Amino acid sequence: MFGRVFPPVLLCAALLPFAAGAARWDGGRLLVEVDGRKELRVEDNLAWLREGKVPAYAVGNVVKWLELKGVDCAEFRGKYRIKEPELGEPLARRDGFRLGYMLDVSRCKVPKLSTLKRVADALAAFGYNELQIYVEVPFAYAGHPEMGRGWSPITPDDIRELDAYCWERGITLVPNQNSFGHMEKLFRVERYRHLADVPDGSFTIEWPPLRDWPSSALCPSDPAVLAFLGELYDELLPLFPHADRINVGCDEVWDIFAANSRSAVRVAEVGVERVYTDHLEDVCRLCSKRDRRALFWADMALLNFELLDEIPRTTIPINWGYSGEEPDCAGYTCEFEGRCIALRRRGFDFYVAPSVNTWGSFFGRYDTMRANLDMVTAAARKYGACGMLLTSWGDGGH
Repeated sequence: MFGRVFPPVLLCAALLPFAAGAARWDGGRLLVEVDGRKELRVEDNLAWLREGKVPAYAVGNVVKWLELKGVDCAEFRGKYRIKEPELGEPLARRDGFRLGYMLDVSRCKVPKLSTLKRVADALAAFGYNELQIYVEVPFAYAGHPEMGRGWSPITPDDIRELDAYCWERGITLVPNQNSFGHMEKLFRVERYRHLADVPDGSFTIEWPPLRDWPSSALCPSDPAVLAFLGELYDELLPLFPHADRINVGCDEVWDIFAANSRSAVRVAEVGVERVYTDHLEDVCRLCSKRDRRALFWADMALLNFELLDEIPRTTIPINWGYSGEEPDCAGYTCEFEGRCIALRRRGFDFYVAPSVNTWGSFFGRYDTMRANLDMVTAAARKYGACGMLLTSWGDGGH
Protein backbone atom coordinates (compact mmCIF):
# COMPACT_ATOMS: atom_id res chain seq x y z
CA MET A 1 0.00 0.00 0.00
CA PHE A 2 1.00 3.60 -0.35
CA GLY A 3 2.67 5.26 2.63
CA ARG A 4 0.37 6.79 5.21
CA VAL A 5 -0.50 10.46 4.78
CA PHE A 6 -1.32 12.53 7.84
CA PRO A 7 -4.14 15.09 7.60
CA PRO A 8 -2.92 18.69 7.83
CA VAL A 9 -4.83 19.27 11.07
CA LEU A 10 -2.69 16.69 12.85
CA LEU A 11 0.66 18.11 11.86
CA CYS A 12 3.38 19.77 13.87
CA ALA A 13 2.78 21.94 16.88
CA ALA A 14 6.25 21.62 18.41
CA LEU A 15 9.77 20.41 17.70
CA LEU A 16 10.97 17.91 20.29
CA PRO A 17 13.93 15.54 20.62
CA PHE A 18 13.45 12.38 18.60
CA ALA A 19 11.31 9.72 20.27
CA ALA A 20 11.47 6.09 19.19
CA GLY A 21 8.52 4.83 17.21
CA ALA A 22 7.42 8.17 15.82
CA ALA A 23 5.50 7.93 12.55
CA ARG A 24 7.01 9.63 9.53
CA TRP A 25 5.13 12.58 8.11
CA ASP A 26 4.10 11.98 4.54
CA GLY A 27 5.06 15.50 3.52
CA GLY A 28 8.53 14.56 4.75
CA ARG A 29 8.98 12.11 1.91
CA LEU A 30 11.20 14.74 0.39
CA LEU A 31 13.29 14.50 3.55
CA VAL A 32 14.00 10.80 3.14
CA GLU A 33 14.21 11.17 -0.65
CA VAL A 34 17.33 13.33 -0.73
CA ASP A 35 20.68 11.94 0.36
CA GLY A 36 22.03 13.63 3.46
CA ARG A 37 22.03 13.44 7.21
CA LYS A 38 18.79 14.73 8.66
CA GLU A 39 15.28 13.38 8.91
CA LEU A 40 12.06 14.89 10.25
CA ARG A 41 9.45 12.71 11.88
CA VAL A 42 6.05 13.61 13.24
CA GLU A 43 3.27 11.97 15.18
CA ASP A 44 -0.07 13.65 15.71
CA ASN A 45 0.73 17.23 16.81
CA LEU A 46 4.42 16.68 17.55
CA ALA A 47 7.52 16.69 15.37
CA TRP A 48 10.96 15.25 16.02
CA LEU A 49 14.25 16.01 14.32
CA ARG A 50 16.98 13.39 14.32
CA GLU A 51 20.04 12.22 12.42
CA GLY A 52 18.85 10.66 9.21
CA LYS A 53 19.13 10.94 5.46
CA VAL A 54 18.43 14.54 4.56
CA PRO A 55 20.66 17.58 3.93
CA ALA A 56 20.39 20.63 6.12
CA TYR A 57 18.77 22.73 3.39
CA ALA A 58 15.81 20.34 3.18
CA VAL A 59 15.34 20.47 6.93
CA GLY A 60 15.60 24.23 6.63
CA ASN A 61 12.62 24.24 4.29
CA VAL A 62 10.63 22.29 6.87
CA VAL A 63 11.67 24.76 9.55
CA LYS A 64 10.30 27.48 7.26
CA TRP A 65 6.98 25.63 7.08
CA LEU A 66 6.83 25.14 10.85
CA GLU A 67 7.34 28.87 11.36
CA LEU A 68 4.42 29.53 9.04
CA LYS A 69 2.42 27.29 11.38
CA GLY A 70 3.40 29.45 14.34
CA VAL A 71 6.03 27.12 15.82
CA ASP A 72 8.99 28.74 17.60
CA CYS A 73 11.96 27.44 15.59
CA ALA A 74 14.63 29.86 16.80
CA GLU A 75 16.79 26.98 18.03
CA PHE A 76 16.76 25.33 14.61
CA ARG A 77 16.83 28.32 12.27
CA GLY A 78 20.48 29.10 12.91
CA LYS A 79 21.54 25.47 12.46
CA TYR A 80 19.44 24.56 9.44
CA ARG A 81 19.45 27.46 7.02
CA ILE A 82 17.03 27.59 4.12
CA LYS A 83 18.72 27.13 0.76
CA GLU A 84 17.02 28.65 -2.26
CA PRO A 85 18.28 27.30 -5.62
CA GLU A 86 19.01 29.81 -8.35
CA LEU A 87 15.88 30.70 -10.28
CA GLY A 88 17.63 30.67 -13.64
CA GLU A 89 16.18 32.18 -16.80
CA PRO A 90 12.60 33.47 -16.68
CA LEU A 91 10.20 30.87 -18.02
CA ALA A 92 9.22 32.90 -21.08
CA ARG A 93 12.85 32.94 -22.23
CA ARG A 94 13.44 29.22 -21.95
CA ASP A 95 13.66 27.50 -25.29
CA GLY A 96 10.85 24.98 -25.71
CA PHE A 97 9.16 25.78 -22.39
CA ARG A 98 5.41 25.09 -22.42
CA LEU A 99 3.36 27.77 -20.71
CA GLY A 100 -0.10 26.23 -20.77
CA TYR A 101 -3.64 26.76 -19.60
CA MET A 102 -6.17 24.00 -18.93
CA LEU A 103 -9.90 24.70 -18.86
CA ASP A 104 -12.25 22.17 -17.27
CA VAL A 105 -15.25 21.59 -19.54
CA SER A 106 -16.48 18.48 -17.68
CA ARG A 107 -17.96 20.02 -14.52
CA CYS A 108 -21.35 21.47 -15.43
CA LYS A 109 -20.35 24.02 -18.09
CA VAL A 110 -19.24 23.27 -21.66
CA PRO A 111 -18.16 26.48 -23.43
CA LYS A 112 -19.14 27.31 -26.97
CA LEU A 113 -16.48 27.47 -29.68
CA SER A 114 -16.72 31.27 -29.67
CA THR A 115 -15.82 31.29 -25.95
CA LEU A 116 -12.88 28.96 -26.49
CA LYS A 117 -11.60 31.26 -29.21
CA ARG A 118 -11.77 34.20 -26.80
CA VAL A 119 -9.76 32.13 -24.33
CA ALA A 120 -7.17 31.51 -27.05
CA ASP A 121 -6.99 35.24 -27.81
CA ALA A 122 -6.37 36.02 -24.14
CA LEU A 123 -3.71 33.33 -23.85
CA ALA A 124 -1.91 34.64 -26.91
CA ALA A 125 -1.94 38.15 -25.44
CA PHE A 126 -0.38 36.86 -22.21
CA GLY A 127 2.31 34.83 -23.97
CA TYR A 128 0.94 31.33 -23.41
CA ASN A 129 1.76 28.67 -25.98
CA GLU A 130 -0.41 25.69 -24.94
CA LEU A 131 -4.12 25.14 -24.35
CA GLN A 132 -5.79 22.02 -22.98
CA ILE A 133 -9.50 21.35 -22.63
CA TYR A 134 -10.11 18.85 -19.84
CA VAL A 135 -12.51 16.10 -20.92
CA GLU A 136 -14.10 13.30 -18.95
CA VAL A 137 -17.13 12.62 -21.16
CA PRO A 138 -18.40 15.80 -22.95
CA PHE A 139 -16.87 15.10 -26.34
CA ALA A 140 -18.87 13.90 -29.34
CA TYR A 141 -17.13 10.59 -30.04
CA ALA A 142 -18.67 9.01 -33.13
CA GLY A 143 -18.04 5.50 -31.82
CA HIS A 144 -19.33 6.36 -28.36
CA PRO A 145 -22.16 8.86 -28.78
CA GLU A 146 -23.65 7.99 -25.38
CA MET A 147 -20.65 9.55 -23.62
CA GLY A 148 -21.46 13.11 -24.57
CA ARG A 149 -25.21 12.82 -24.73
CA GLY A 150 -26.91 15.54 -22.69
CA TRP A 151 -23.73 17.60 -22.33
CA SER A 152 -23.77 19.84 -25.43
CA PRO A 153 -20.46 18.16 -26.17
CA ILE A 154 -17.52 19.63 -28.00
CA THR A 155 -17.48 18.23 -31.53
CA PRO A 156 -14.65 17.12 -33.82
CA ASP A 157 -15.37 20.10 -36.06
CA ASP A 158 -15.02 22.39 -33.03
CA ILE A 159 -11.60 20.94 -32.29
CA ARG A 160 -10.40 21.19 -35.89
CA GLU A 161 -11.41 24.85 -36.06
CA LEU A 162 -10.01 25.65 -32.62
CA ASP A 163 -6.73 23.88 -33.36
CA ALA A 164 -6.18 25.98 -36.49
CA TYR A 165 -7.24 29.14 -34.63
CA CYS A 166 -4.78 28.44 -31.80
CA TRP A 167 -1.92 27.53 -34.14
CA GLU A 168 -2.24 30.83 -35.98
CA ARG A 169 -1.70 32.54 -32.62
CA GLY A 170 1.33 30.53 -31.56
CA ILE A 171 -0.62 28.16 -29.30
CA THR A 172 -0.58 24.38 -29.47
CA LEU A 173 -3.92 22.77 -28.69
CA VAL A 174 -3.19 19.59 -26.69
CA PRO A 175 -5.72 16.76 -26.24
CA ASN A 176 -6.80 15.97 -22.69
CA GLN A 177 -8.84 12.83 -21.95
CA ASN A 178 -8.92 11.37 -18.45
CA SER A 179 -8.07 7.70 -18.78
CA PHE A 180 -8.38 6.16 -15.31
CA GLY A 181 -10.21 8.07 -12.57
CA HIS A 182 -12.87 10.80 -12.48
CA MET A 183 -15.10 8.82 -14.85
CA GLU A 184 -18.19 8.65 -12.63
CA LYS A 185 -20.27 10.36 -15.34
CA LEU A 186 -19.33 7.58 -17.76
CA PHE A 187 -20.72 4.93 -15.42
CA ARG A 188 -24.11 6.59 -15.35
CA VAL A 189 -24.51 5.18 -18.86
CA GLU A 190 -25.51 1.51 -18.90
CA ARG A 191 -23.20 0.68 -21.80
CA TYR A 192 -20.08 1.50 -19.78
CA ARG A 193 -20.86 0.28 -16.26
CA HIS A 194 -19.03 -2.99 -16.86
CA LEU A 195 -15.78 -1.00 -17.23
CA ALA A 196 -15.94 0.31 -13.66
CA ASP A 197 -13.48 -0.99 -11.08
CA VAL A 198 -16.19 -0.86 -8.40
CA PRO A 199 -19.27 -2.50 -9.91
CA ASP A 200 -21.36 -1.85 -6.77
CA GLY A 201 -21.54 1.83 -7.70
CA SER A 202 -19.86 3.19 -4.56
CA PHE A 203 -17.09 2.43 -2.09
CA THR A 204 -15.74 3.43 1.29
CA ILE A 205 -12.05 3.73 2.23
CA GLU A 206 -10.18 4.95 5.30
CA TRP A 207 -7.70 7.17 3.47
CA PRO A 208 -8.48 9.54 2.05
CA PRO A 209 -11.65 9.34 4.16
CA LEU A 210 -14.31 8.64 1.55
CA ARG A 211 -17.66 7.15 2.51
CA ASP A 212 -20.14 5.85 -0.06
CA TRP A 213 -18.06 7.54 -2.76
CA PRO A 214 -19.38 7.05 -6.30
CA SER A 215 -17.48 4.64 -8.49
CA SER A 216 -15.18 6.71 -10.69
CA ALA A 217 -12.24 4.61 -11.92
CA LEU A 218 -11.90 2.35 -14.91
CA CYS A 219 -10.90 -1.20 -14.00
CA PRO A 220 -7.13 -1.46 -14.61
CA SER A 221 -7.21 -5.26 -14.93
CA ASP A 222 -9.91 -5.43 -17.60
CA PRO A 223 -8.59 -5.70 -21.20
CA ALA A 224 -11.83 -4.12 -22.38
CA VAL A 225 -10.75 -0.87 -20.73
CA LEU A 226 -7.62 -0.58 -22.85
CA ALA A 227 -9.64 -1.41 -25.97
CA PHE A 228 -12.09 1.34 -25.02
CA LEU A 229 -9.32 3.89 -24.46
CA GLY A 230 -7.67 2.93 -27.73
CA GLU A 231 -10.91 3.67 -29.56
CA LEU A 232 -11.13 7.07 -27.91
CA TYR A 233 -7.55 7.94 -28.80
CA ASP A 234 -8.02 6.81 -32.40
CA GLU A 235 -10.84 9.33 -32.79
CA LEU A 236 -9.38 12.11 -30.69
CA LEU A 237 -5.69 12.34 -31.52
CA PRO A 238 -5.93 12.95 -35.31
CA LEU A 239 -7.92 16.10 -34.54
CA PHE A 240 -4.79 17.62 -32.93
CA PRO A 241 -2.20 17.59 -35.76
CA HIS A 242 0.18 20.00 -34.01
CA ALA A 243 0.32 18.22 -30.65
CA ASP A 244 3.02 15.70 -29.80
CA ARG A 245 1.46 14.80 -26.44
CA ILE A 246 -1.83 14.02 -24.71
CA ASN A 247 -2.85 14.55 -21.10
CA VAL A 248 -4.23 11.19 -19.91
CA GLY A 249 -5.10 12.34 -16.38
CA CYS A 250 -4.86 9.27 -14.09
CA ASP A 251 -5.20 11.36 -10.91
CA GLU A 252 -6.98 10.60 -7.63
CA VAL A 253 -7.70 6.96 -8.45
CA TRP A 254 -9.11 5.96 -5.07
CA ASP A 255 -11.28 3.07 -6.25
CA ILE A 256 -8.28 0.70 -6.37
CA PHE A 257 -7.94 1.07 -2.59
CA ALA A 258 -11.46 -0.30 -2.04
CA ALA A 259 -12.14 -3.79 -0.75
CA ASN A 260 -15.09 -4.16 -3.14
CA SER A 261 -13.12 -3.21 -6.26
CA ARG A 262 -12.45 -5.64 -9.06
CA SER A 263 -8.77 -4.84 -8.53
CA ALA A 264 -8.84 -6.03 -4.92
CA VAL A 265 -7.57 -9.53 -5.69
CA ARG A 266 -4.63 -8.26 -7.69
CA VAL A 267 -3.94 -5.56 -5.11
CA ALA A 268 -3.67 -8.31 -2.50
CA GLU A 269 -1.17 -10.13 -4.72
CA VAL A 270 1.09 -7.31 -5.92
CA GLY A 271 0.06 -4.17 -4.04
CA VAL A 272 -1.91 -1.12 -5.06
CA GLU A 273 1.25 0.59 -6.30
CA ARG A 274 1.84 -2.05 -8.95
CA VAL A 275 -1.81 -2.03 -10.00
CA TYR A 276 -1.62 1.72 -10.56
CA THR A 277 1.69 1.75 -12.43
CA ASP A 278 0.69 -1.21 -14.63
CA HIS A 279 -2.34 0.68 -15.89
CA LEU A 280 -0.36 3.88 -16.35
CA GLU A 281 2.27 2.02 -18.37
CA ASP A 282 -0.46 0.42 -20.51
CA VAL A 283 -1.96 3.85 -21.21
CA CYS A 284 1.47 5.25 -22.05
CA ARG A 285 2.02 2.43 -24.53
CA LEU A 286 -1.31 3.22 -26.20
CA CYS A 287 -0.14 6.81 -26.61
CA SER A 288 3.34 5.85 -27.84
CA LYS A 289 1.82 3.65 -30.54
CA ARG A 290 0.01 6.75 -31.74
CA ASP A 291 3.18 8.88 -31.64
CA ARG A 292 2.15 10.89 -28.59
CA ARG A 293 3.88 11.40 -25.26
CA ALA A 294 1.63 10.94 -22.25
CA LEU A 295 1.24 13.75 -19.75
CA PHE A 296 -0.25 12.55 -16.45
CA TRP A 297 -1.11 14.05 -13.08
CA ALA A 298 1.65 12.80 -10.81
CA ASP A 299 -0.16 12.79 -7.46
CA MET A 300 -0.62 9.01 -7.29
CA ALA A 301 2.94 8.21 -8.36
CA LEU A 302 4.31 10.77 -5.90
CA LEU A 303 2.59 9.06 -2.99
CA ASN A 304 5.64 6.80 -3.07
CA PHE A 305 8.75 8.03 -4.86
CA GLU A 306 9.78 4.46 -5.66
CA LEU A 307 6.86 4.33 -8.08
CA LEU A 308 8.69 6.80 -10.29
CA ASP A 309 11.28 4.16 -11.11
CA GLU A 310 8.56 2.06 -12.75
CA ILE A 311 7.29 4.80 -15.07
CA PRO A 312 8.70 5.25 -18.60
CA ARG A 313 10.90 8.34 -18.96
CA THR A 314 9.06 9.24 -22.16
CA THR A 315 6.09 10.28 -20.05
CA ILE A 316 5.70 13.78 -18.64
CA PRO A 317 4.49 13.90 -15.01
CA ILE A 318 2.55 16.98 -13.90
CA ASN A 319 3.35 17.96 -10.31
CA TRP A 320 0.30 19.86 -9.10
CA GLY A 321 -0.32 21.86 -5.97
CA TYR A 322 -3.22 24.21 -5.44
CA SER A 323 -2.54 26.00 -2.18
CA GLY A 324 -0.21 28.81 -1.24
CA GLU A 325 2.19 29.54 1.59
CA GLU A 326 -0.39 30.67 4.11
CA PRO A 327 -0.04 29.47 7.72
CA ASP A 328 -2.95 27.06 7.28
CA CYS A 329 -1.38 25.42 4.23
CA ALA A 330 0.21 22.31 5.68
CA GLY A 331 3.63 21.39 4.35
CA TYR A 332 2.96 22.74 0.90
CA THR A 333 6.26 24.47 0.25
CA CYS A 334 8.53 21.66 1.33
CA GLU A 335 6.35 18.87 -0.06
CA PHE A 336 5.89 20.48 -3.48
CA GLU A 337 9.56 21.31 -3.86
CA GLY A 338 10.53 17.84 -2.67
CA ARG A 339 8.42 16.36 -5.43
CA CYS A 340 10.15 18.59 -7.98
CA ILE A 341 13.50 17.38 -6.66
CA ALA A 342 12.43 13.74 -6.98
CA LEU A 343 11.27 14.18 -10.58
CA ARG A 344 14.37 16.09 -11.60
CA ARG A 345 16.75 13.59 -9.99
CA ARG A 346 15.12 10.77 -11.95
CA GLY A 347 15.51 12.54 -15.27
CA PHE A 348 11.87 13.26 -16.08
CA ASP A 349 10.68 16.11 -18.20
CA PHE A 350 7.92 17.44 -15.96
CA TYR A 351 5.31 20.16 -15.70
CA VAL A 352 4.25 22.03 -12.60
CA ALA A 353 0.61 23.00 -12.22
CA PRO A 354 -0.95 25.74 -10.08
CA SER A 355 -4.65 26.55 -10.04
CA VAL A 356 -6.67 29.74 -10.10
CA ASN A 357 -8.60 28.40 -7.05
CA THR A 358 -12.09 29.26 -8.28
CA TRP A 359 -13.89 25.95 -7.69
CA GLY A 360 -16.97 26.01 -5.48
CA SER A 361 -16.94 29.81 -5.24
CA PHE A 362 -18.47 32.87 -6.87
CA PHE A 363 -15.37 35.07 -6.95
CA GLY A 364 -12.44 32.75 -6.28
CA ARG A 365 -9.76 32.98 -3.59
CA TYR A 366 -7.41 35.70 -4.76
CA ASP A 367 -4.82 35.58 -1.96
CA THR A 368 -4.49 31.79 -2.19
CA MET A 369 -4.33 31.97 -5.98
CA ARG A 370 -1.54 34.56 -5.97
CA ALA A 371 0.56 32.69 -3.40
CA ASN A 372 -0.05 29.50 -5.36
CA LEU A 373 1.07 31.04 -8.65
CA ASP A 374 4.15 32.70 -7.15
CA MET A 375 5.37 29.55 -5.43
CA VAL A 376 4.77 27.17 -8.32
CA THR A 377 6.28 29.56 -10.87
CA ALA A 378 9.39 29.88 -8.72
CA ALA A 379 9.58 26.07 -8.42
CA ALA A 380 9.38 25.72 -12.20
CA ARG A 381 12.36 28.05 -12.54
CA LYS A 382 14.36 26.50 -9.69
CA TYR A 383 14.01 22.87 -10.66
CA GLY A 384 14.00 22.99 -14.44
CA ALA A 385 10.41 22.07 -15.25
CA CYS A 386 9.74 21.82 -18.99
CA GLY A 387 6.28 23.32 -18.65
CA MET A 388 3.75 24.96 -16.39
CA LEU A 389 0.04 24.27 -16.75
CA LEU A 390 -2.29 26.79 -15.11
CA THR A 391 -5.53 24.98 -14.29
CA SER A 392 -9.11 26.22 -13.99
CA TRP A 393 -11.30 23.52 -12.42
CA GLY A 394 -15.09 23.53 -12.19
CA ASP A 395 -15.65 21.24 -9.20
CA GLY A 396 -19.01 22.27 -7.76
CA GLY A 397 -19.75 24.20 -10.93
CA HIS A 398 -18.02 27.10 -12.65
